[in-house]
Amino acid sequence: LLLSRAHAQSPAALARGASGEAAAPSDLEILGSPERGAHIESWRMRMGYYFQNGRGFQSAAGPSAGPGSEKLWVFQPVGMVVLRQNPALRHRFVLQSDIVTAASPDAIDITSRASAITESAALEITTEAKVTPVDTLTIEGRYHQEEQLGSASSIIGYQRSLAEDNATVSVSLGATADRRESYTRLGEFEGLRNRVALNANIGGSQLLSPTTIVSTSYGITHQQGDLSTTYHVVPVVGGLDTTSEELPRTRRRQSISGDVAQRIVPTSTTLRADYRHYWDDFDLRAHTAEVQLIQDLTSWMMVRGSYRFHRQTGVDFFTTAAPIGIAASEPRTADSDLAEFDAHEVGVKLTWFFTPLRSFDLTYFRYERSNDLHMDYFALSIAETF
Repeated sequence: LLLSRAHAQSPAALARGASGEAAAPSDLEILGSPERGAHIESWRMRMGYYFQNGRGFQSAAGPSAGPGSEKLWVFQPVGMVVLRQNPALRHRFVLQSDIVTAASPDAIDITSRASAITESAALEITTEAKVTPVDTLTIEGRYHQEEQLGSASSIIGYQRSLAEDNATVSVSLGATADRRESYTRLGEFEGLRNRVALNANIGGSQLLSPTTIVSTSYGITHQQGDLSTTYHVVPVVGGLDTTSEELPRTRRRQSISGDVAQRIVPTSTTLRADYRHYWDDFDLRAHTAEVQLIQDLTSWMMVRGSYRFHRQTGVDFFTTAAPIGIAASEPRTADSDLAEFDAHEVGVKLTWFFTPLRSFDLTYFRYERSNDLHMDYFALSIAETF
């Protein structure tokens, strides 16, 4: 992980005196400039808030026949610090906390928790090592904890720069282990449930011109274990009762994506478009397309607008009214995330640069989908690079 030290000035500049004649070599030229020790390279703080509203048949916060409330409030502070240990090694630390008030997940506790508050915290640590001038190794670890849920994951990635940094190829491997406390639809504790996920990705990018870049990636994930959540219920025909959700024990998920970004220099505009196709062995298919426009308004202000469209098919075992007496092992779900729907998201982000290295962001997104769910997201953030 050692790199050659870079000099602060060229030897020619240091060796030339006022008369233009060569001067004796200085100590700086002979020894080289001292390397900067470990230091904070940048930091960012963000305060986010989003409000979700709608109704879904998987929610227990409603009549047995459904749909129940999916109302949700989340306050989310996030902090990130990037620490540069040396020219070849840097670390990124991200600490996130969610404070959630929701009717649907807490309604499973029939004693009175329909408006309870849930706190969660997540820590992410990423180490990036410049092994050679063109090879970068990344190791990442994440941990998340909230009441009855816990998750830990690790990812290792490798990227190689090609053609004098005009192209890159990258691969990554990851593993995630989840643990949760399982409850029946009546609030009775069933025990601990576990699942694991293995993920692999490959990608690449290519600079087509000084103002155009394209990239593509493919990813595959294998999940195994208890894939249900703690609170999903399925209404039964007639609306007088509910049954529990039952999902297959394994799921293989795949996606392929590509994007292109174009800088229009005369107008200081950047256009970006990307597309993603997703499929899995639940027979769910999804298409997602997004366009962004980033415009420099002044030397100290920038605006970004975006629109995202998502369309997916539902899984074959999605239902809002399961047959009476359905077998316990028969796959079934009323999860609105696994239903057929279209979704639209529009967003805007304003960035002010107090100095070239210090900025402030104001972000808003509006998300709506066709099966009765919508969300508003607001965020304020401040960042500084040293």
